Amino acid sequence: MGASPDTANYRIPAASIAIKKSTDMDYVDAGNLVDFVYTPNVTKKEHFSGRVGIRGKDFTAVTQVAASIKATLDENTARNIAMFMLATVDTNTDGDEIIDPLTAPNLTVDIKLTATNTVGPMIDFEGNVTISPSGDFNLMADNDDFAQIPLVADVNKADGRYGRFTIRQQA
Repeated sequence: MGASPDTANYRIPAASIAIKKSTDMDYVDAGNLVDFVYTPNVTKKEHFSGRVGIRGKDFTAVTQVAASIKATLDENTARNIAMFMLATVDTNTDGDEIIDPLTAPNLTVDIKLTATNTVGPMIDFEGNVTISPSGDFNLMADNDDFAQIPLVADVNKADGRYGRFTIRQQA
């Protein structure tokens, strides 16, 4: 990454996402990714000194750290829908995929976000996460928007870290 200021540091993000469940041999492409947001969560305990008339903060201790991600997929495959619904997928005799919601409530997967942007540094992310549904799975709407699958996940601490970012430069 170049030193600032440098317009080469501006980025228009684009990426693909692949997910590996415990039953998968390798990562599986989850299709088009609408957005992906990583949020660190830090809990602090503040101490205030009462030695003078107005109490003043004299120390802050970090007591807990965690991270979460939000992602939105828009390819409505049985695999993606099942992740949202914390479900298992079976196939019936006609070859249709059957999703049984809330049958896999502790869905933990490895994710790999690979940047594909053409403007600016490319930022990749890898981590182990526990998925939760976020929002609604809309089966019908009164507009012409594409149906989306919103996911949230808690990033699990693995190898002493909450995921890993890699910043790559354009070739």
